[in-house]
Amino acid sequence: MISKTLIKQLNDTNTKFASSHTLEIVKHETEKKECQELMASIYFKKYGVTLINQQPVSNEPIERFPDQLLMAKSNGKVIGSIGAYLENSYALEYGNVSFDEINQKIDLTSNFEIRELTKLVVKETYINSRQIGINLVKSTLNSQFLKFKKTDSKKIVLICSKRSVLKAFFHASGIKTHFLKNFPHYFCHNKYVSKKFPMEIHYFDYDKDIPDEIKNINLPCIII
Repeated sequence: MISKTLIKQLNDTNTKFASSHTLEIVKHETEKKECQELMASIYFKKYGVTLINQQPVSNEPIERFPDQLLMAKSNGKVIGSIGAYLENSYALEYGNVSFDEINQKIDLTSNFEIRELTKLVVKETYINSRQIGINLVKSTLNSQFLKFKKTDSKKIVLICSKRSVLKAFFHASGIKTHFLKNFPHYFCHNKYVSKKFPMEIHYFDYDKDIPDEIKNINLPCIII
């Protein structure tokens, strides 16, 4: 059942209108296919990157689809999506991020879990596409979506993004991120990053940096 909650929390910017849309975790193959097709088309058109289901093994601009998907739907169609890597983080795999580097920022101890938010896309035909993107980002931050397995673990979430995207969507969502390092030169980023505007790797401590009202978002929910 879809609950009409968190409307005030999620619609907190001045868009011209807020089109009704639902936010749901993708559970069915048809929805997964629709989300992947939207991600693939936008990533290829904007960034020249091809998305596939397997771990890339060639030196081509290819990246892997997320393990977990969240979608925004309006009138029965997917209008936006975001994903998470639950295993084999992109930052750890290609960003040369080590556990020691993270441990310098946060005491990981021996009991920790790492997730990575990735591949935020919204159809540009929506006048309030930025707000839809913010709603998607906020809605990833519950245990339903990130699938943390242990209640007592140190929960770390990574994000690889340009600073402009971090500000427009993640910081605007009330997420306090912390800079870890610049992503090293990587051929998949050639079309959209530069020395002036690099890809950055940020992190946040899920338990400390995320407000309770965001953690407690119930999915699915409807935004009016």
